[in-house]
Amino acid sequence: MTPGGEGEVMGFAQAAPSLAVADEAKIAIATMERVLAQLSELQDDETSACAKQLQVLVDASISACCLLWQYCQASDATDDVREQVSAVACDLSARLLRTYLARVRALEQRMLASLSAQWAGVLLRSMTTARWSARWSWLRYERPSEQFWAFCAYIYENAERGGVARTESQLVAGQDPVSIEMEYLALLFAQWINPLSLSPTAYFLVERVVDSCRRDLSFSPLEGPDNDEIVDLDTGRVVLPQNAIAPRRKSRHRYVPLGRLRDRVRAQLLQVSEDRAASVLLDAIAQISRTVIGHQQRHLVRLGYRTNIVRTVHATFGYEQIMATWEAADAQVAQPWGHECMLRDRSIQGCRLFVPFPKVRIGMLVAVAGVFGAERALGVIRWLTRAGTDSWEAGVWLLRGTISVLQAQPQEGLWPEGQVMHPVMVVDTEEAEYNGLTLVLPKHSCKAQCSAELITPQARLRFLRRKYLESGVDFDLGLYVAEEIA
Repeated sequence: MTPGGEGEVMGFAQAAPSLAVADEAKIAIATMERVLAQLSELQDDETSACAKQLQVLVDASISACCLLWQYCQASDATDDVREQVSAVACDLSARLLRTYLARVRALEQRMLASLSAQWAGVLLRSMTTARWSARWSWLRYERPSEQFWAFCAYIYENAERGGVARTESQLVAGQDPVSIEMEYLALLFAQWINPLSLSPTAYFLVERVVDSCRRDLSFSPLEGPDNDEIVDLDTGRVVLPQNAIAPRRKSRHRYVPLGRLRDRVRAQLLQVSEDRAASVLLDAIAQISRTVIGHQQRHLVRLGYRTNIVRTVHATFGYEQIMATWEAADAQVAQPWGHECMLRDRSIQGCRLFVPFPKVRIGMLVAVAGVFGAERALGVIRWLTRAGTDSWEAGVWLLRGTISVLQAQPQEGLWPEGQVMHPVMVVDTEEAEYNGLTLVLPKHSCKAQCSAELITPQARLRFLRRKYLESGVDFDLGLYVAEEIA
């Protein structure tokens, strides 16, 4: 899509006429296209006038991004609509950032002698524009480039040198004032927790909570508490722990309170949980607690040594699809089934797959055959990286063990569809607590409204729940012990 205004918005709407894209989203996209066109044509002849016009234009694009973000996170926004809108917003934000950066660098050469209040405003909008570009990338499971992080460090250093890194300004009506330091802190926190391991709902929630928790946290050139992380201003990114950094590099480092920000996020999410949020929000909070708060490192820890390996495997995605195709009598025999994927690496309890299939999501159940010889294993998608329009790289946590499918019914309470017999997958991992079994159940089966006791009359077994493990997109995991029915 090239700059052009209304004509391109019509093209955007006509590209997928079955999708109900609201008028306000189309108007916001038209605004971003108009800003991009005007930035490209902006004259550099007068410094003060150029700086003022830059700020006016960028404020319009920032407001448009806010509207599109709210539209994408609305409860009635479908996955297809979110995909379409986010793709356009991601492309426009990236091009806006590149065009704006060129103007900022040209402007800097003429304003080095006097860093005015207008220059502070230009820098703040640079960092906010960068944050929006990263937000759209992460929402689509794409990684910002190395040049992006270098640009963020350049903006922060300029602001720090001019003493304006903490100067706050309100860019969008009705929203709290922000500063360059606050925006950079939010960017670094997102990089630190890895948004590629969060569902859209969870990521929307993280962004909202972080905005309310980052005030009064600041960068420092001096070593801080143990839970402070380090930013290397050469790369613009969070780097290794303090004890792994050579002394000669410390002049290029800033210590950032990401650990304290995580603690604040945790406290606020606990408060939301206590307020009895909707089930979809509680699922997102549980996911954030597992991936963001539960891990002390910046990246999800792979269990066991990783082996690079390339081979074709077959995978079925989604609880219902797996249940429909699984062969209960011969569950350990690998046969051609599901989607053909490429295995990139594996460890004892995980693997990385190239998936040429567009309908995958964080937290989706997957059954994969061929990772370990003829073994079929169940797994949960923990992170995604976009590899193409309709393809992904997926990190899968594997739940390995002997798998059986049994018909079970709650002793008390209801499955989501009523008190009926339902197939459940029983996985004997040989590593479970309480000498137990992991059961893959229909969604919300491990919640309070459903009995902690399941019966399987044909097998003459009773399963007693010991622990609720986690919820996925359309399934629950619970730890059970089995006993014979007298």
